[in-house]
Amino acid sequence: MILTYTSVTMPTLSELKGRPVISLNEGEKLGAIKDALVDTTNKVVGGFLLQANDGDLALPFPHIRAIGPDAATVETAASSQSPVGEGGLEGTRKFAELAKQQVVDSEGKHLGHLGDITFGMDGVITDIEIRSGGFLGIKEDKTLYPISVVRSFGTSVVTVEGIPQPEATE
Repeated sequence: MILTYTSVTMPTLSELKGRPVISLNEGEKLGAIKDALVDTTNKVVGGFLLQANDGDLALPFPHIRAIGPDAATVETAASSQSPVGEGGLEGTRKFAELAKQQVVDSEGKHLGHLGDITFGMDGVITDIEIRSGGFLGIKEDKTLYPISVVRSFGTSVVTVEGIPQPEATE
């Protein structure tokens, strides 16, 4: 199955929150995206947590047919699973738990916190956004870095290396 997106770029994980998921075969709304489930070991989006009428459902990423500007689609309602934690999503972490984690480089410098994640049509994470400065999100600097700089997504800290440091001025 090929995942398509109708825009030039895929949305970030935070932009997907609240977006409805529609079953094409049944013509019904399965729920709304509540959170993304991130496989931090393989650096891919493993799926989504859906808020449905009957409780939360897990939707594995490979079951998604398309992510459009107004909704995500799946072929059938059977694509979503319940309970959460089954079907190969056990090793994933909620994006809401990863967001706001501190980001520290290999030299021990605090760079800010994880703000967002971008991914490709195949679910592979392409970039992370590091936010720094500002107060309560106002005038916050947002810098996008390729996923290749991420060394690990720890339990409380994201570690990175290979980020160019600004040159010292005299």
